[in-house]
Amino acid sequence: MDLLNIGANGVRSVSDLLDEHLIRVGRAGEITEEAAFGLVLNASCLDYCLDPHNEERFVRLLKSCRSVLCCRATPIQKASLVKLAKTRLNGKVLAIGDGANDVSMIQCSDVGVGLSGQEGMQAVMASDFAMARFRFLANLLLIHGHWCYQRLAQTILYFFYKNAMFVFTIFWYQIFNGFSSQVPIDPIYLMVYNLLFTSVPALLYGCLEQDASADILLDVPQFYDQGRLGKKYRWYSFWLNMLDAIWQSAVVYWICHFTYINTDCDMWTFGVVMCAQLLLVNTFHLALLLQYWTWPMFLSMFLSVVSFFVCALLYNGFVTADWTLTNVKDTPVSIAQLAMIDPIFWLVLLLSIVLCLIPRFTLMTIVNSIRPSRVLKRRQLANAIDNKPRPFTAFSCCMRVLCNDEVHVNKSEEMTGSRHLPA
Repeated sequence: MDLLNIGANGVRSVSDLLDEHLIRVGRAGEITEEAAFGLVLNASCLDYCLDPHNEERFVRLLKSCRSVLCCRATPIQKASLVKLAKTRLNGKVLAIGDGANDVSMIQCSDVGVGLSGQEGMQAVMASDFAMARFRFLANLLLIHGHWCYQRLAQTILYFFYKNAMFVFTIFWYQIFNGFSSQVPIDPIYLMVYNLLFTSVPALLYGCLEQDASADILLDVPQFYDQGRLGKKYRWYSFWLNMLDAIWQSAVVYWICHFTYINTDCDMWTFGVVMCAQLLLVNTFHLALLLQYWTWPMFLSMFLSVVSFFVCALLYNGFVTADWTLTNVKDTPVSIAQLAMIDPIFWLVLLLSIVLCLIPRFTLMTIVNSIRPSRVLKRRQLANAIDNKPRPFTAFSCCMRVLCNDEVHVNKSEEMTGSRHLPA
């Protein structure tokens, strides 16, 4: 790395040095790992660089350097440099410090990291994250930063899908009953569906999901680009989930509709069947998306399904004909019991799950067979080298064929740690 030094005093001298360094950088051409520049300047020169007369050229020089070192900068200078990076470099700024003189810089940044140590706790109190050592920054960004973005993006998309599917199912019913605004699902189920039956698995999905292990994310820092560039939450990801919600809601409603259209099934029984379909399809859809299975996740999904059937049996078992809590004239007495003793009920649930998930399963299998992501290929490669059992996912079978074709491990030359895997 070539060092560019700005050590002059005065606006004019600093301006001349900026012009000289810009010419030198321009002659170097494309910036690569071998041909990179680093900028070194002191506190007095930084004031002149931030002068309005020199600011534009200073920003151009900053964009051409891989590293910038400001020596003996004051707290106000640190904050000014952070503000300049936020407004002129079009990116998010992380500031890390361990003392009181770093507080203003931390507060001006998008993400502040404070270190607890000999210089006190002022930086920690003003920061978003607290650490004990500078070396933990790599774990914070490459591991927890990647996981946090992955979890947030996937969870938000899942919530959009889940709620849109619920609403569209009621929309299909409005077409059938002439848009009378009558809802076929009991008000009790409407209240607790998102609150009780489907909330815990979605929240755990947002807390525990991992698309890659910590070792893989440290080995390949390039995976951090997924969050930095926002690759997991794009406009087409949103609309893909909306189309999935529309398809699944249509399958849920019309299977139920054509199954019970010429029977003596009343509206509340129809609603119980639809609610059970929605819950099971949502749960199995989430299972299809999961890439990291844990016991809390499995138990939450299992208990959410069990809780629905238990609550339905208890509620419809205790309700009486003069029930006034839900303010409906035709109370759902023993509706769940009558629905569940009919074999058609269970066949409808099974058929709904299969038909609803076929498009998503097929798409995931095709995409991960033809064009797998870098994270997926790296995870499969690590499993192949470590001889670890691979968890079953929607695309595990096709990826085994892909990885067996690409990975040829010489046992005598096999690396002992995942940090030695090729990028």
